[in-house]
Amino acid sequence: MYCCKDCGHEFTYCDYIEEDHTKEGIAYEKIRVCPNCKSSNFTEQEAQHCRCCGRKLPHGTQEYCNSLCRRRGELMWQEQAKRRNIKYKSPIELIIREIEEYNKAHNTNYSYGFYVGNILKRRKK
Repeated sequence: MYCCKDCGHEFTYCDYIEEDHTKEGIAYEKIRVCPNCKSSNFTEQEAQHCRCCGRKLPHGTQEYCNSLCRRRGELMWQEQAKRRNIKYKSPIELIIREIEEYNKAHNTNYSYGFYVGNILKRRKK
């Protein structure tokens, strides 16, 4: 999507103007221009898409295309947050964080298997 800075026109496809630079007219330059006013003073804008369904949003709309998508999107984010919290509190994740702290404090690079098989066994004895 493009927006012309001179006339404010929004467009998807540019027009082209060919300019001759030689007397014979063989060599030319193609210039992209606004289809409305033929100005080359325009910028490319990224299209915004709905976070739930992926539809292209109208200009000025943010995140969701309608209230139904907003509700569905917010429910998806809540479910994802719940799954993230469950994973964060799992025993394996706790041990992985412990390994990372141990490796950082002792300047080592132990794997999960080595840490559980050797280091944790020694601590529990």
